Amino acid sequence: MFQKSKLVLRKAVSHDMDILYKWINDKTVRKVSFNKDAISYETHKKWFRKIINDKNVLIYILDYKSFPVGMIRFENKKNIGMLSYLISKESRGMKLGKQILLM
Repeated sequence: MFQKSKLVLRKAVSHDMDILYKWINDKTVRKVSFNKDAISYETHKKWFRKIINDKNVLIYILDYKSFPVGMIRFENKKNIGMLSYLISKESRGMKLGKQILLM
């Protein structure tokens, strides 16, 4: 089990691009995504560079003991709020999904 005091939710920054790329191409993540296909690195880079500065998108990284373990994204698309989150493969089973939503 994890220690709540070691969890930090921080705004995503440019150096998070590669870890997010790894996470989004995880088979389990792709299976539950709208788009089931693997994402190319070039497509991911374009998407990340666009959303990291988009005022309609908030993207946060969940760190546990200063190590990234998950992501949560809030997006306003045509006045419809969208929520997306994931927990890294290595960190699943620790009930971090509930924690990232609560935070």
